[in-house]
Amino acid sequence: MTDFPAPEDASPSPDNLEATPPAVDLAGEPVRRKVYESNLLPDRRRRLVSPWVLFPLLLIGFGAACYFFLYAPQKRRHIPTAGQIVFASDRNTPGVSHLWALTLGGAARALTSGPSPDASPVYSPDGDQIAFLSPRQLGQSQVFVMDADGQNPSPATRMSGTKDIPSFAPSDNQLIAYTAGGILYRLDLSTKAVEQLVPMDADASHHHSGSDGDSQETPSSTLPTTVPNYAWRPGSKREEQGLAAVQDKDGLQTLAVLPKPDADLIATLDGNPNVPLIAADSMSIGWSPTGGLLAVAAIGVKGVPGGKPFSGIILFDSQGKAAQSAPPVRLASATGGPENPVFTPDGSEIVFELWDQPDVASRKCVGLFAAAVDASAQPRLIVKGNAEHIVISHDSKTVYYLTARAGGKHDLCSIGLDGTGFQRLSDGVEDVTRFSLSPQ
Repeated sequence: MTDFPAPEDASPSPDNLEATPPAVDLAGEPVRRKVYESNLLPDRRRRLVSPWVLFPLLLIGFGAACYFFLYAPQKRRHIPTAGQIVFASDRNTPGVSHLWALTLGGAARALTSGPSPDASPVYSPDGDQIAFLSPRQLGQSQVFVMDADGQNPSPATRMSGTKDIPSFAPSDNQLIAYTAGGILYRLDLSTKAVEQLVPMDADASHHHSGSDGDSQETPSSTLPTTVPNYAWRPGSKREEQGLAAVQDKDGLQTLAVLPKPDADLIATLDGNPNVPLIAADSMSIGWSPTGGLLAVAAIGVKGVPGGKPFSGIILFDSQGKAAQSAPPVRLASATGGPENPVFTPDGSEIVFELWDQPDVASRKCVGLFAAAVDASAQPRLIVKGNAEHIVISHDSKTVYYLTARAGGKHDLCSIGLDGTGFQRLSDGVEDVTRFSLSPQ
């Protein structure tokens, strides 16, 4: 066997490093070696974005994320509620009311629960949401909004003080009115802006428009005038969403009209500060379907030139002026008369409660009546006896109302506008306090 010599190791070593000849190119010139310093790359990359630029970018991104999750409008869920009634009742929880949904011909189902009472439900214009009152968070009644199936309840107001009488604007799902301390406010759900509407500040000469940052409520102690009830004026656009309100000062009630959100508040006749549009011992109001007429149900009208006090329903236009000489209802009484006027959807009649109140202790409702708007006929009886909080169906065929039982509790009932077809919709045991009919 032939032994082949082992190949020589040509790699440089500490012993022969200096002896290794330098590499040359074809021209005999030495070849320069490329030295790769990988440790330089991270430093160079870090220097591409300065901390003075990166920090503001991160701050802007964080702010955008907070706005999206907290303030950006969220997609609304469509919830079919056609023919549905939501009502507040202590069913299954005596003494503690919760919200229930009832579809005619079906069984009622609970929308809310828990130890805190929920009250005064009202549907949004599209019927997909419900506003209501609850003390579940701050211990005082606040306005809450939830989906019409009871999901996603959240507080719309968070300021101290008890809220009352919440209602959506007739055609704007983002506007809610409510009272707090006897003052009427308007809340924009999209911006969280709160605006005082009635009464005006003592030194204000016109209606004050709020701003997105205006989210404070004026303490009622500085304003002796309070708002016992109000009504939105129907309109197809936000700029048409006016309202009317009843103002009470020292037991005398007067009328204030806000034709449009940015209009001046009309509270006096022809600008005379000493002459209100109308004054009475008690007043309640309701708008016609088109918003052209305002029905004012007044008991004990005051300041009638050369005449005796009377009670009745007087019609005004959207600017606070008398709309017709013959009122739909007129009674020669200062202690009894109509309350809570509601126009039928076709605008031809006004349904109202008739009350007898010789004094506070013996005050009672004696019946439910309907009167022609043009005063062409005498009012006709629909329900004899107690009937309160009227709501009329969209087809003008059915009247929903509450009636009091012995002991003070109330039942939810319905009857035809012609006075036939009475039905008791609640169970006769629970106490139903407020209700609302879906607009769908």
